[in-house]
Amino acid sequence: MVNDKRCYILVYVDDLIIASEEEEIITLISKTLARNFEIVSLGEVRNYVGIEVERDSFGDFHISQQKYIADIIMSAGLYDSKSSKIPIDVGYFKQDTEAKPLADNSNINAEAEFVALSEASQEAIWLQRLLRDLGEDVHTVQLYEDNQSCLKMIQSEKFSNRTKHIDTKYNFVKDLNTTGAIKYVYCPSEQMVADLLTKPVARIRVEQLRRLSGLEN
Repeated sequence: MVNDKRCYILVYVDDLIIASEEEEIITLISKTLARNFEIVSLGEVRNYVGIEVERDSFGDFHISQQKYIADIIMSAGLYDSKSSKIPIDVGYFKQDTEAKPLADNSNINAEAEFVALSEASQEAIWLQRLLRDLGEDVHTVQLYEDNQSCLKMIQSEKFSNRTKHIDTKYNFVKDLNTTGAIKYVYCPSEQMVADLLTKPVARIRVEQLRRLSGLEN
């Protein structure tokens, strides 16, 4: 707080962003830093750690990584390659009609989902604490899961052989559920927005999920 006004300083190595509702506070902090350190003021943020930032006439910020992506394409020698509307075309995966049926791996899948759910829970708790530090009123976090076996493991009162090798993660998620810190909600696979980042899906599905996640112009 500066003069009873909230302000934030984001630091990554030697790059800083100073944010406040009052321009005078930003100027005051910049001058204070300049008296103690050699700094260069670049004005309103345009680029930060590879993320391009643009503010529209309504004051809303928009971020993108177009230049970063273009640099990667150039370094890989793919600049003149034919573009695609989707990251991975499901048509590239050939199906072997003569392959033998796969074994039932539902238990393994549920355990793998549970480990992923535990890691997502850690991120959710970190974000919750960050938002509270920023003065936001954050209540119970909801995490969506499309694996019903995984959700049943959370509700189960028994500690089975299936969970003993992931007991730390198991108890962590159970405690979050019991205390109400996180609410785990079933989400049908067809409504799972995260599939955009984790699975090869068809073009129409990509566009649908992109709209739902707000990743479009």
